[in-house]
Amino acid sequence: MGASAIMYSLYEGVADSFELDAYTGPIQPPAPLFAGMMTGATYYMRAGPRVAALAGTIGLGAVGGTFALYSVLGIPYGSNAEMLRWNNTIVWDNKEQGCHLRAADKR
Repeated sequence: MGASAIMYSLYEGVADSFELDAYTGPIQPPAPLFAGMMTGATYYMRAGPRVAALAGTIGLGAVGGTFALYSVLGIPYGSNAEMLRWNNTIVWDNKEQGCHLRAADKR
């Protein structure tokens, strides 16, 4: 699991250094999607191109699912938000940006 996280971080850094967002248009930010796809493909590369392509697609889907979940919850992707659970309600608290969006107060 740690090796996959390091690969993901390296691929995300490569995507950021090549500034892929200038070429993708409405897909923002593209670096995490690229990193998920390449991490999956690299991890299963030895099994052949078909399996590597499938693993890359699964990695892309996992990151895309994270984007979708964050959008539904109203959390900006990539923020250093703390997810807290109080009274079975998700609370988002991002102190670095000065935002305090609370769905419920702790009682």
